[in-house]
Amino acid sequence: CVAIQNRLVIAGIRGKETEIHFSRINNENIFPDDEAVDEVSVSKAATLDLINVLGEASKVSGLGVFESNKLVMFTPDRAILYVISHDYRNWHIVTDANINIGCLSHNTIATAGTDLLFCSRSGVHSIRKSKQNGIMVFSHSLSDKIDLLYRSLVRSVADPDSISAVFDQDEAQYHIYFPQSGGVLCKRLTLSLNPELEDETPKFSEGDTLNTRCGAFSAGKMLTGSAAGVYEVIPSGNPTDVDDVTPSARITTPFLWHGNLSATKSTYSLTLQATGKGVLNISAVDDANRIMGSITVEVDDEDDGKYTGVPLFRQYERSWQHHYRAAQYTITIQEGSGL
Repeated sequence: CVAIQNRLVIAGIRGKETEIHFSRINNENIFPDDEAVDEVSVSKAATLDLINVLGEASKVSGLGVFESNKLVMFTPDRAILYVISHDYRNWHIVTDANINIGCLSHNTIATAGTDLLFCSRSGVHSIRKSKQNGIMVFSHSLSDKIDLLYRSLVRSVADPDSISAVFDQDEAQYHIYFPQSGGVLCKRLTLSLNPELEDETPKFSEGDTLNTRCGAFSAGKMLTGSAAGVYEVIPSGNPTDVDDVTPSARITTPFLWHGNLSATKSTYSLTLQATGKGVLNISAVDDANRIMGSITVEVDDEDDGKYTGVPLFRQYERSWQHHYRAAQYTITIQEGSGL
């Protein structure tokens, strides 16, 4: 169910899986079966049957709105765009749309800026217009780097129709919920991106806070639902705000070989570039998992780090005399304040 051009649009009617029903303009209570046989108004309720367009035994699996006047009709294997106007006689298919990706669940469709996000069987996709000509509409994959993770999350859900998603406009995050069997546990996959910047690489993260199973965003409020009830998500606000309670963070690097996989390296010192306030504990193990040692650095600097891309001026050099082929470093940030 979606709303477009002052009409309520529904699909998924049992026995009419290829039909899409449009209500009368500005009257969501009148649908095609309610109209008089001799009704001639151009604003009357109407039906759109895709059986001849699909050309195969398929069904409508989701509906979305693109650019306010285009209705996106998803099937499990493709998407079809129609231009919808107030006069039902002027509806026509968008021939410049080439979207051969289907939608897994209607509840994953969400508008993000000028794009339309949705989940397929193989990943997260975005419908957008071409920057080159501004006419062609195509789909763009966003989850190629976590392909195996995404597929495993889809397989963990008994009914793909139960997968839902919401776009948090204030935080520019697309949350996807994968309810687990039993009705209590749920896994969440979050895509963080700025939809206005097409070239920006999207970032993904997982979580299971409160085992939230669904969400909705409207008028600056983000609500999530769980087995324990409905919760409002408080915005993060200013990232430089200082709170009484500050979480600790741990960063672990891969094994660093310094360009040579067989030679033994000798180190003299370790230099840390950092800005902000807090205490950092740095420890390391070699390629044989032997503990090399640890050092503690107290950072107290509020002046640097204000400009993106500019190197940090404050450096902390500590003695670090070791011999190893490869080393893995773990940095634990404690007692932090602000950024």
